[in-house]
Amino acid sequence: SAIEEANKDYHTHVEFDKEMEKCLGFWTQSAANTSVPRGRDIAESLKKFRQRIL
Repeated sequence: SAIEEANKDYHTHVEFDKEMEKCLGFWTQSAANTSVPRGRDIAESLKKFRQRIL
């Protein structure tokens, strides 16, 4: 049914969000810990990527 499909989509997005948060958190931490200048860029592009596909 349409409701089941919507629930499945929503669940997929929630799971994806959790994974993205982990990645963003990891990269942000790495950037903070090692002063990698590209770390911030990577975190930014991940955020943009996330917005584009959701």
